[in-house]
Amino acid sequence: MVEEEWYETTRMVAKHTEKENIEKVYSHTNPFIRNFIRRSIKGGRFSANRKSFETNKMDEICNVLKEYISQTESNNIIDLCKEYSASTKDKAEVHSRLKKIECTKLMAFDANGLYASEMSDLDSEYPRAESGRPFLLEEEKEFVKLFNKQKFRPRTAILTVWFDYPKNMFFQPIPAKDKITFTNKEGKKETGNKIRFRNGFCHDVLTSVDIQEIVKAGGRIIRILDDLRNKYKREGNIVGSNCMKLLGNSLYGKSIQKDIFTTRHLWNEATLQANFDSRVKTYEKINDTQYIFETEIEEKVITTEDSKSTRLTPSHLGSFVLSHSKKIMNNFIHVINGFYKPEIYYTDTDSLYISSKNWKKLNRAGLVSEKDYCKGKNDYGDGGIIFGLYLAPKVKYNIVLTSDGVLKEKKTFKGYSNDKISVEDYVQLASGHDVSNEFNKPWEKSFTNGVVIPNDKQTKVFRSYLNNVKRKPPNSEGIMYPYNDKDEYSFDENYEFDDFDYLSNQEENEDCFK
Repeated sequence: MVEEEWYETTRMVAKHTEKENIEKVYSHTNPFIRNFIRRSIKGGRFSANRKSFETNKMDEICNVLKEYISQTESNNIIDLCKEYSASTKDKAEVHSRLKKIECTKLMAFDANGLYASEMSDLDSEYPRAESGRPFLLEEEKEFVKLFNKQKFRPRTAILTVWFDYPKNMFFQPIPAKDKITFTNKEGKKETGNKIRFRNGFCHDVLTSVDIQEIVKAGGRIIRILDDLRNKYKREGNIVGSNCMKLLGNSLYGKSIQKDIFTTRHLWNEATLQANFDSRVKTYEKINDTQYIFETEIEEKVITTEDSKSTRLTPSHLGSFVLSHSKKIMNNFIHVINGFYKPEIYYTDTDSLYISSKNWKKLNRAGLVSEKDYCKGKNDYGDGGIIFGLYLAPKVKYNIVLTSDGVLKEKKTFKGYSNDKISVEDYVQLASGHDVSNEFNKPWEKSFTNGVVIPNDKQTKVFRSYLNNVKRKPPNSEGIMYPYNDKDEYSFDENYEFDDFDYLSNQEENEDCFK
């Protein structure tokens, strides 16, 4: 007999017998099921693992550029590339010379339509939304063994687990939540949980939801949308391509949106007084007699008696879509031994920045294709990156040498306006100095004033240590290893960040604000 106390402490269900637990199935509208699955939904993996890359023929490339520019004393590829791009002189000869240089490069190995891949992949299975049930306590110990031996399949489940963290892993499939102490944006000491990159092996299952029935995710529809997207891309129809991307992503994205537990009312003062209670979240007066009220909706299971329809979409699909997408990316990483060796300079949800020498390994494994699902390609074709700075998730700078011998800059900086960002900002951060700039304040809206565009500015400060939340500071080779345990790196009293992990917004002559 299963101890009833255990079920009560986990708040899974009301007290019941072992037999009832096996037979009881919970709808996707059940509050516990929704909350449990919601916790399993994580976004893509973004990680800066090696601070910089430079090709082995950098001197030769710089000499070609210096001859072309002629009036420069710089030996720096960034300065030379800037002058090369600004020059109006004919570049045919320099392109021809650069094209002939055989040098080491990084490639951006990009998964072909990642979300479309895993939704149409025959190996990607999805749960029937109404078939979830809690595991029995004695089942879980057996499932831990099967999970670690990679024999859990064909079972399908969502698990909350303890992990043991090994010391020799470089890239982690699953991030960890660590409790750290830091100085918040108001200048006060605060302790909170931050996601950091560590990993290990399943140690114990705490709570779990078993998915008893398995279905497919409608791969035919996904393929139609993705084929249309590629067709519009070839035709240069950006609007059509983006529409197909939006439709494809919405097939799973709608299922992982946060539940809406509020509703709005237009009340007069008498109705306000009659209904005002703890459920009222906010209200705004719009004229002398009327108010707009936002109130909380009581969370409950939606039954057929309550309504024949519900806006609570099954969140199982989105959870499994994200999980299967990581599985596809893991296939690439396994082939290059990227989990244990520092092969990956930078990664985001659907691409790996890795040495071009790994292309042969991926090709031999049957994972290279220009358009096949569950495979990938080099985003730069036969070209590649000859110089790169990888300073934090969503903060990177690349100089690409194309197969035609053309040099191009590729810049990404989350939270920074494209019209304000410069290569000097990356260099300053890489040198250990903070970067700041002025930006327009975000628009505000209200029922009384409509949309208000503030005239004043806000200053954003980007910290030089912004990646230290995620991984260790770079060593002498520029490699940023993961933390071995939660206490390995402690932040001093000058460390500041806000809810975006590494972004501090400051208003001139005032305290920090969100």
